[in-house]
Amino acid sequence: MLPLFELFVKGEYILLKNAQGERVRVDSAGDLWYNEEKTEESRMFAENKNIDSTPCGEGTTRKILGTGGSLMMVEVTFEKGGVGTPHTHPHEQVSYVAKGCFDFTLEGETRRICAGDSVYIPSGALHGTVALEPSVIVDVFTPIREDCLK
Repeated sequence: MLPLFELFVKGEYILLKNAQGERVRVDSAGDLWYNEEKTEESRMFAENKNIDSTPCGEGTTRKILGTGGSLMMVEVTFEKGGVGTPHTHPHEQVSYVAKGCFDFTLEGETRRICAGDSVYIPSGALHGTVALEPSVIVDVFTPIREDCLK
């Protein structure tokens, strides 16, 4: 069995290497490097209050909380009745409800999910949601959703 990753501490930086040989390096300034290229979102810590919201749909805004390696975390805030229009994408996704309640539809099945609940969305799965009250959901994607960075 191959290890999930190897960790190397090299004085001025920490290097992680996964089983596929991809390298993630964190330098002493906190900058993140992926396969020896500095990432645009290179800080390891993100303060929510310093991140701008972007409108992203009917009654919704999003904040990109962090990216690095092959992961991305996004906070989406919904007004009551706000809609996450049904869509698909090639990324895997895990969503965590931080506040409020949603009617969440995944591959034709609708379930009510509320604060503390989560849902896994496989690559290519049709999914969408409607906020039943003012709500916040935190989405984690792999690989990074390049379309959200534009």
